[in-house]
Amino acid sequence: MTRMIPYILLTFSVLALSQAGNLVKLCETNPISIAFYRLFFAFLILLPFSYRLLWKNLAIIKRKDLFVIILMGMTFALHFFAWFIAVKATKVANAAMCFSFYPVFSSLGAFFLFKERPSLGTLIAIISGILGLILVGLDDVSFSSSYLFGDLMAVVGGLCFAIYFIIGKSLRNRFDNLFLMPLVFLTGSVLSCVVMFTFDLPFFDFGIKTALALMSLVLFPTLLGHASLIYVLKRFKVSLVSTATLAEPVLAGIVAFFLFGERLTTATIAGYFLIALGLLCMIYFPEKAKKGISS
Repeated sequence: MTRMIPYILLTFSVLALSQAGNLVKLCETNPISIAFYRLFFAFLILLPFSYRLLWKNLAIIKRKDLFVIILMGMTFALHFFAWFIAVKATKVANAAMCFSFYPVFSSLGAFFLFKERPSLGTLIAIISGILGLILVGLDDVSFSSSYLFGDLMAVVGGLCFAIYFIIGKSLRNRFDNLFLMPLVFLTGSVLSCVVMFTFDLPFFDFGIKTALALMSLVLFPTLLGHASLIYVLKRFKVSLVSTATLAEPVLAGIVAFFLFGERLTTATIAGYFLIALGLLCMIYFPEKAKKGISS
């Protein structure tokens, strides 16, 4: 049973992350505020459980390691910013398609930095997943030059997310997740706060509906989603974890169909099928997992 815990956590983290877009849709406030509240309240919730570990390790941690943790938190927040800008500057389908290349970036980075070789199943899942996402957005994708900036920002967002993953892998080999993630969330929230002050963005321009959606974002996509993904990086390869998140559009689309009445076209269903098929291949041709589990 203990050996199954990482698989269960990975499954639930992808399920939780898949609903981030639907919850953001319910938030009637500016995107940087959403990033700030997601990260800051995630930090506050973890603090009672991690303050002893934080106090102990911050007294002895090397400056280089602390800098890398801060860099991880900054790239996490930057991927939010780049994605939000992309969605506003280009079509959502363009942004999703360009962002979806992050498993390629993270797999390449892990290969060169950690000598991680993705399994055959993971390679098939990456290719099948990207082709599936292209199919999902086929009806809405535009190749107009007016969307070029937004498309590039989506790629930048994916690159930042891949860097965040790769840094997380290097740190999880040496630090407890309960020490690492509060600092990542705190760093990201501080950066978000600086951006809000710089551009004079309001902090409290929302009602109870948005407050409930924000709290759901904190509890599910942020804590159960992102924190669990970084946790399982000690057990799995970067390529496997990042590729598993390609299931998000499928799960999000199904919920959006029932919640918002968003239509499912033939191309969308075919795209979902390709993504699911790729993930099944990843399960059928598994990575050579490490034995045991640690915190």
